[in-house]
Amino acid sequence: SLKSLWDLTGEFRLTYGGRAYVVEQTGRVIAAGDSSLVLRQLSFADRPLIRQLTHPASSAVYSLVQDVYINENKASVTATGLFLPGPRWVVVVEQSQALLYGPIEQKLWLSLGISLIGLLVSFGLARSLSSRLSGPIIRLREGVKLIGHGRLEHRVVVEGRDEVGELAMHFNAMAESLEEQEAARKQAEERTQRQLEHITALREISVSTTSTLDLDSVLKLLMEKIDILLPYTAALVWLVNRESGQVERAACWNLDEAEWKGRKLIGTPLLVKLAIEGKAPVVASNVQTDPRAGDREFFRRNRLVSYLGVPLLVRGDVLGVLSFLTREGHEFTEEEIEFLRTLSGQAAIAIQNAQLHEESKAQALELDRANSDLRRSLERIRALQEIEQAITSTLDLRNVLNLLLEKIEFLLPYSAATIRLFDKQSRLLEPVACRHLNEEEWRAEKWRAGHGTPNLVFETKAPLMIANVQTDPRVRDPEFFRKQGLVSYIGVPLIAKDEVLGVVSFYTKGEHEFSQEEIEFLGSVARQAAIAIHNSQLHEQAKSQAVELEKANKVKDEFLGFVSHELRTPVNAVVGYAAMIQDKLLGEINPEQEKALEKIISRSNDLLSMIGSILEATRIEAGAVKVESSEVNLGGFLDVLKSTYDAPLDKELTLNWDYRSDLPVVKTDSGKLSHILQNLINNAIKFTEKGSVKISARSRSDTKNVEFKVTDTGIGIPKESLPVIFEIFRQVNGSRDKSSSGVGLGLHIVKKFTELLGGMVDVESEPGKGSTFTVTIPYESLGAISGQLSGEQQIH
Repeated sequence: SLKSLWDLTGEFRLTYGGRAYVVEQTGRVIAAGDSSLVLRQLSFADRPLIRQLTHPASSAVYSLVQDVYINENKASVTATGLFLPGPRWVVVVEQSQALLYGPIEQKLWLSLGISLIGLLVSFGLARSLSSRLSGPIIRLREGVKLIGHGRLEHRVVVEGRDEVGELAMHFNAMAESLEEQEAARKQAEERTQRQLEHITALREISVSTTSTLDLDSVLKLLMEKIDILLPYTAALVWLVNRESGQVERAACWNLDEAEWKGRKLIGTPLLVKLAIEGKAPVVASNVQTDPRAGDREFFRRNRLVSYLGVPLLVRGDVLGVLSFLTREGHEFTEEEIEFLRTLSGQAAIAIQNAQLHEESKAQALELDRANSDLRRSLERIRALQEIEQAITSTLDLRNVLNLLLEKIEFLLPYSAATIRLFDKQSRLLEPVACRHLNEEEWRAEKWRAGHGTPNLVFETKAPLMIANVQTDPRVRDPEFFRKQGLVSYIGVPLIAKDEVLGVVSFYTKGEHEFSQEEIEFLGSVARQAAIAIHNSQLHEQAKSQAVELEKANKVKDEFLGFVSHELRTPVNAVVGYAAMIQDKLLGEINPEQEKALEKIISRSNDLLSMIGSILEATRIEAGAVKVESSEVNLGGFLDVLKSTYDAPLDKELTLNWDYRSDLPVVKTDSGKLSHILQNLINNAIKFTEKGSVKISARSRSDTKNVEFKVTDTGIGIPKESLPVIFEIFRQVNGSRDKSSSGVGLGLHIVKKFTELLGGMVDVESEPGKGSTFTVTIPYESLGAISGQLSGEQQIH
């Protein structure tokens, strides 16, 4: 930072008109207390002092050169230059010769003047005063000569208070003043030299500690440089643990580090704690007696006396404390403390950089581990996906097992694998598949379930590991494994839906310790395999059940068809003969016989209706019913349907028909639509003893459908029975009159026929208040509709 260099050079206060500036290798001034030197971009490359210091032969080490020359202000100056090889800069300090030696020259000229005056006076008074003044004059002359040679401590001794004595007094005062000025100059030079030494020491420590980022190396180099450059007996480094916040011993110099670090530490020593909390240096004149010192016995044993603890500060954060100790009483000066604070600041930066480097390395290692774990996880996920794709590509159990073992062999580094599945009939683990084993021996009797280690896995429902199956006492036949060259074993249960289906086992030819990560991965493989095996088993069961169900349905259909056809003929005969008797073709009958014949004919017709329903249901279930659409005038269709119910009913019941005569012509299967409505009307009449049955129809253009409703005031249907009334052979127990005929096929046929026409049927009912069946058939299923339907048309 050039600004910092400007500030630093500007802080130099040199007597006798001195100044300091910094020159880069090209000779250009880059920092000076007088900013005009920089702003004017002056170059001093032509000065012998600069050329000598920047010469390649002397630029590799620190070089200190002095010279006298005329500066840019035409002034003669004395200059001292120091070359810094790191940044390759030259630090120059100049002092004006005129100002530096001016006071001396003035005093000398004054002395010479006085001497000349004295000589003139002496010459004038020589004759009268020669005997009295010759001695003092000679002493004054000798004094001037000695002072001229630099012996400023010399004083002239003259007795008497006359003019010669007064001159001697002035001469001595002049000499004393010159001596004081020379002492001040030497002190300034000494301070400058100490500052240069401190700067050099700090730079050497900075270069040493920043040459590595290893914390231990940084601390070691720091201790070495402190030992070389600073006059202290021992040094200690305390660091704050960034995770725990506790203060820990880090390093020491000129002490037994093992002893120091091995001593029990009860809390943070108070001297160290005060430096950390106060963020300022802490001094103790004698740590052997100071109660703040903590382990005073350690200090007595090592004969340590004076103490200075300086906090290691970086941007206000305390990293620890750097402690300096001496074996003799020592009073640390302000200059020392300030220098050691600067040193500690540099050390703190190096330590922080090392700590950050260690953290970065740790984070990098952690990131590498995380990436490695992630790569392994991705590889295993891909492996699981490959296994899943392989074993889910087929539902055949044998193919599933073979593909599973094949993928395991390709993806997992194991020498052999086996699969045993639980047989629910034998209640044993049966061998079903293996890889890289003598399958004949493996399937031998002595290897059947219940005699091997897989049985332990099956019983415990947990993985089992055996380090050596050739020597483990739990193994029933170790000779088999010796022959196969197998050593380590792990068995994993195949669990699907909380049911153990079997066990998959893995073997290695060398002794292998299965890690928790391997166990979890094999568990995932086993779970996938178990699901695939479970699905294969369900598929096999489904196929078997489908075959059995197909056989049962075929038998049922054949039985129902046979019974229906065989029953229709005798029932028709009964109806025919009953009708002949009723028509008196076989003779006269009395009223009682006529009533009986009516009942026979009615019940026979009901039976024929049941037989027809059974045949129709059988045809529906067999898929033999087809939709035969034709153009149907709905108004005429309903008129025909209405005419079939013109006969009086033998109960207090009225039929209300609610439809319009100008219904449109639609394309539908009129036979199935008639069957649907007849079944609903007949059911309504059957289960309504008195009241009414209403048949209505309407066409909706907004919902694109035709809606038929059959509403009765009969006994109704319980709420819990509504979901099942359309099932085949289903009759609602308790909700209907037990004397009512039927086998539970009418509503089933209604639902099936409605679905064939693309519609749906719904029911609303309340026990004791009646039921409403609604059949809705969309226009699309009816084909082209003749006539324009606009709005909602109510049919009467």
